[in-house]
Amino acid sequence: MNELERIRQAYERRKVEGKGQLYNLFGSGSAALFHFQQREKAILQALARSGILELSDKKILEVGCGAGGVLREFIKYGAKPENCSGIDLLPDRTETAKHISPNIDLRCDSAEKLPWDDEYFDIILCFTVFSSIFDEEMRQRIASEMLRVLAPEGIILWYDFT
Repeated sequence: MNELERIRQAYERRKVEGKGQLYNLFGSGSAALFHFQQREKAILQALARSGILELSDKKILEVGCGAGGVLREFIKYGAKPENCSGIDLLPDRTETAKHISPNIDLRCDSAEKLPWDDEYFDIILCFTVFSSIFDEEMRQRIASEMLRVLAPEGIILWYDFT
């Protein structure tokens, strides 16, 4: 089994086992809500430290966009939907994202070969992607692609467990 198939199966197993609701903000306890609030605070602080106080003219890519929740957060911060793009390996997630946010450019594919031009994005988001990838060569290919599509003065906001 290759790494792409292993990742797909792992996420399918999470759904079947009911672990897809781990990050549900309406669940019992406040751990998920606290986690999201802390992450939001860290994102806004990182943007401010980078001198990015206006998002309306920034082109933003999220690698591993899932259902598009983080991209929608960036729209809340001032990004324009037509300047936002996302890519995710799982078709059910990208279909959900397209349904909720039809004005965002969303693609279902591996991030090993990003379908955008060199130096296209001002901000690249990568949240809890690399902790799902065990294959070091795949990690390298994805990281290289992220750097390829990042504008010279752009930033990568990377959040992961490992």
